[in-house]
Amino acid sequence: MRLHGRDSELAACRLALRSDRAPVGIVISGEPGIGKTLLYRAIMHFATASGWQVLSTTGLKSESTVPFINLADLLDPAVYEVFEKIPPVQADVLRNALHLKAFSGQSDTALVARAAVNAFRAIAGTTEGKRLVVAIDDEQWLDEDTRRLLGMAVAWLSDIPVAWIVSVRSEQAEDGLGQVLAHAIGADVVRLGLAGLDEASIVGLITDRFAGRWSSRLLRHIIKLSNGNPYVALELARETMAVADRDAAIARLPHSLTGSLRARLNRLAPATMAVIQIAALDTRPTRQLLRAVAGEQVDDAVDDALASDVLESSPPNPVLRFTHPLLREVTRATLSGPVRRRLHRALAAAVAVEDMDEAARHLAAGAEEPDETLAATVSAAAERMLSQGAPSRAVILAEAAVALTPDANGPSAWRRRLLELDCLIAASEWDRCRALAERWVVTVPDRLRGELAARRGWIEADGETAARLLATALTELGNDPARAARVGTELAQRVGVLLLRLTEARTIARKAVRQARHAEDPVVLRETLAVEGFLAALSGRSGAGRLLRDAIAVADLENMPFPYHSPETRMAMLHMWRGELNPARELHHAVLKAGERRGSEESCNGSRLHLAEVEWRAGRWAEAAQYAASVERYGRETGYRQTGGGAYVVSLVAAGRGEVEKARHIAGEGVRITESQGDLIHAVQCRCVLGQLELSIDDPAAAVTWLDPLVPLFKERGIGEPGAFLYIPDLIESYARVGRTDEAKECLRRLKKAADRLHHPWAGITSGRAEAVLHLALRDPVAAVQAVTGSVAEARERKLPLELGRSLLVLGTAQRRARQRRDAAHTLDEAIAVLDRLGASCWAALARAQRARLAHSSEDVLTPAEQRVVELVTQGLTNTEIAAIMLISVKTVEANLTRVYRKLGVRSRVELAKRTAS
Repeated sequence: MRLHGRDSELAACRLALRSDRAPVGIVISGEPGIGKTLLYRAIMHFATASGWQVLSTTGLKSESTVPFINLADLLDPAVYEVFEKIPPVQADVLRNALHLKAFSGQSDTALVARAAVNAFRAIAGTTEGKRLVVAIDDEQWLDEDTRRLLGMAVAWLSDIPVAWIVSVRSEQAEDGLGQVLAHAIGADVVRLGLAGLDEASIVGLITDRFAGRWSSRLLRHIIKLSNGNPYVALELARETMAVADRDAAIARLPHSLTGSLRARLNRLAPATMAVIQIAALDTRPTRQLLRAVAGEQVDDAVDDALASDVLESSPPNPVLRFTHPLLREVTRATLSGPVRRRLHRALAAAVAVEDMDEAARHLAAGAEEPDETLAATVSAAAERMLSQGAPSRAVILAEAAVALTPDANGPSAWRRRLLELDCLIAASEWDRCRALAERWVVTVPDRLRGELAARRGWIEADGETAARLLATALTELGNDPARAARVGTELAQRVGVLLLRLTEARTIARKAVRQARHAEDPVVLRETLAVEGFLAALSGRSGAGRLLRDAIAVADLENMPFPYHSPETRMAMLHMWRGELNPARELHHAVLKAGERRGSEESCNGSRLHLAEVEWRAGRWAEAAQYAASVERYGRETGYRQTGGGAYVVSLVAAGRGEVEKARHIAGEGVRITESQGDLIHAVQCRCVLGQLELSIDDPAAAVTWLDPLVPLFKERGIGEPGAFLYIPDLIESYARVGRTDEAKECLRRLKKAADRLHHPWAGITSGRAEAVLHLALRDPVAAVQAVTGSVAEARERKLPLELGRSLLVLGTAQRRARQRRDAAHTLDEAIAVLDRLGASCWAALARAQRARLAHSSEDVLTPAEQRVVELVTQGLTNTEIAAIMLISVKTVEANLTRVYRKLGVRSRVELAKRTAS
């Protein structure tokens, strides 16, 4: 099974095992089911793969009285190779202890210990300077004879490179071998007390073991119940799969866990049990609340529950909590239906004055039959929860309101169904929302078809279908200007951003702005102005920044129900495109925090998507990778309609780091999926990654293959913002290097024009670098040096490390070609340092190859340039084609080939190909 959430612990173990200290110890401790054995096995796999001699055993929970049973398991079969290397008497004693051969002489524990220690030494001697690993899983269940012997061996083997690895339950971590290791090895013992896994790791564990798309609400329930324990999480998932499915409303407890916890509850006094049953039904029970329901006598029962470690409290906070979420679930399960409903009604009466929304939840759970008044009360509570940023609670109330409505086909029922869809969308319950919308489209009343179409358009994955649904909704919404403005805004975003039809989208957006002004709703107006400004920015309009700043001034970010659609998001994107990363980061973080306060995971996901690209451009690739992983995980867990964004940022980071196959696979799949969905913006972004990736491994022809199709797309769609996509400078470089210089010149002309017109820093940096590559292709290195020098200075000032590293690489190449050898060496050394710090391994390798060309070659060793010429010749390329790819003249190719022939003793390209193949 894949190891989840233990990267830092595994890294610490690997570091300890690789150290030159002798000996070292690793003690892994934690509660049952926390994942000790999985980490232990991962370490064993690493040690075995490293070629070390690994001896391992697992403690057995049994009543067996067989002595040295674990020692026999530990030494088998390695001991058979070393019996001849220890004294004969010790060999016989050890064979006897391991139940291999009876021993007629006298023996004692000390003699067995000496024999075992000498066997360990002999086995270590066969490792040829590598570590001997002695590993014990579940040490708390070792047989006592083996434990005692290993305790002596730890001290006696302190002079050889042995690594002791022990996994043990928390309560025994300071005893047994853990204590011996601490005394004998001291500071060289790595102690790993495993805590519960985080949410992402629990989700990864479940989806790895039980493949398929899980309801995000069910996953959250399992996460809560498991309390970070991976074994408990898997058991909950397994039982839920067995009796329900991945979209069940709640997780199901397996009988084994239920039985043990119920037995614990059965030991409580009846009065205590009655009180904790009430506590299990409320989200924040207190003594005061329990007294209101059960009377003044509850304090003794609460004290008993606290003493029994069923409840816990943290004064002065009055809230009582179950010590483990599973105890709450099992307690709830002990209540019959009638009793549970009665207690819910009593709790509703007790909390009604202070919390009418919690009262509504209790009333819904305590209802005996449908009731219109009650349904209206619960529906109103759902709307309040939705507006207050608690979508998960809103979903529960909205579902209850629909179920409580007596007339299932009346107008109230349909309004509540639409509210349920809104709550599911806000809670990122995409699959559930789609299923309900598709079911209701057949029976929805005509007057509400537009409303349902609007929601279906919101959750639809296919761009064209979503646009068609939203356009239909817009024509059927009647005279509600606020609603029409919202739907028009979403339609403009789909048409303009996903489908990249900017002219059409801007017309829709302008109409939405007029409707929003007519509605006199500042929040709606803010959303529509944000889209209008963003489309202007994407079109390359010079006044886009002013439009977005005006939109920001209309109302406060905190008032927006969906913060991602704010002008702050769009302004941050414009800053990022221009290379102004600090203001971009600040605005995106503000929107992210607003989304978190609203409880909108979809909004947060959008902010994390953009933050991944901001941090990538800033060279903070570890942070970028974390954001990218979060975006990818959100799409996988929720069934989010567009997965292209996740493919883009994950592959972007992988490509930058030189993880070629990973980036190629993820971005390639991203292109395939997004183009099939009509999600053009993410398809373009994935192609940008692939183009840059191929350039980084010195394959400009492959880069052209990915980027060339984008040229007509942008000519036709009117995209004028040069930094929105990374492809333009990369395409210019690729064109130049494959000999398509006229096309490179035309693209460069447009890029420089946009950079000048918009005073665009990023476009200025990249156009200078691209122009230099074009000059190199045209064999004018002096002009190339002049073109890219400003890019280096600007990239350094803007703190854009990848742009700086790439610009230095081009500058150093140009200086070398211009015979400015000393400057070239200095420039390329800096390029290598910048790119190495960044982790851009492929780009750094290109810089090293250029640096190597400055060194003098020996008479019989091929230089890097000569080696590259040989590679291209064997691929069947002509001298002209090789010159274009390597940015050198045909005469230089011929000169390289002459030297290659002389060094290798061949006379033709045919002989060279044969020599290389052999």
